[in-house]
Amino acid sequence: MKTPIVILAGVFSVLTWAASGGAENRAGTDSAAVFINTREAAWFKHKSPEIQEAYPFGHSNTAHNAVLAQRPEAAPVSKDWFLRNKRYLAESDWYVVEWHYGATSVATGQKQVESSLCFAEVKDQQIVKWIEFFDDTVGELQMAGKLPLPAAAEEPGPWPALAVLGRVYRP
Repeated sequence: MKTPIVILAGVFSVLTWAASGGAENRAGTDSAAVFINTREAAWFKHKSPEIQEAYPFGHSNTAHNAVLAQRPEAAPVSKDWFLRNKRYLAESDWYVVEWHYGATSVATGQKQVESSLCFAEVKDQQIVKWIEFFDDTVGELQMAGKLPLPAAAEEPGPWPALAVLGRVYRP
């Protein structure tokens, strides 16, 4: 059985194809490729009301979001967010994107930039499923001043290229 790390490593290598125009070349009637070409700039505005989302340590759906919105601590924790260095792979009604996500902490004013690998399912030109993988340790260490931000032109990867800290592998 392949481990998730091996599978994700394979996805990262295939994304090079998308960076060279692969997603655009497959647009035709492929709904995920059409979505990337027509709505990607504002993808977050094209989520289905019934979207199912999964992130490290949690999930989200309409009922879950309604409950969370009522909590006093539901105020935004970040601002000035951005996405850069995006690379795509589209197949049928699914696509994969890797990017740098950056934001500024509302509480401290510190910036963090970490890489994410996201899988999305598209139906009727809306995202109906979103599965995102990232290492939140990167952001935590950046906020603590122990890990640098990646350079603006740096390709997305697990840790910034200039990181001097290492991490013990956990099988």
